[in-house]
Amino acid sequence: VYTASADKTVKVFDVNTGNVIRSLDGHGDAVKAVAVSKDGNKIFSGAADKTIKTWNVGDGKLLTTYPPQPAAVLALAASADNKLLAAGLASNGAKVFDLAQADPAKAEQEAIAGHGGPVLAVAILPDNATIVTASEDKTVKEWSLTPPGAFKNFAGHQGQVYSVAWSPDGKKAATG
Repeated sequence: VYTASADKTVKVFDVNTGNVIRSLDGHGDAVKAVAVSKDGNKIFSGAADKTIKTWNVGDGKLLTTYPPQPAAVLALAASADNKLLAAGLASNGAKVFDLAQADPAKAEQEAIAGHGGPVLAVAILPDNATIVTASEDKTVKEWSLTPPGAFKNFAGHQGQVYSVAWSPDGKKAATG
């Protein structure tokens, strides 16, 4: 089990005992989001210090630190094929990163703007052509990555939207 922590760390717990196996140190402020690569080999963390980091699951070593984002990183999601990472930001937008890019400074593939509040959740469709963002502004948006920028708006929530997930077949999304 991997947890984001206000003490600026990612905690790694033994699922059987509940004990902390290790603490991943490196963020300068509270860790707000964690995600695991679908192959289970990497942990991604995002923090209030505006950074995104990639860690090796096996030994806890820091593998990558992406350039600072415009605001705190509040949500993360890895694609099913481990090629993309989406990040929800406190600056009312999201970013998509190419995980195959060796240089983290060149990994940003898409910057998405359009929410009226911080993006609290992100999910990547299994085809890697669409992401969904959920926001404090009470909306959910579906964004096309090919072509970039096209989106659909889903309004109607009565409060902040904290979560979003795709069905395994990629035909439906659930939000809450």
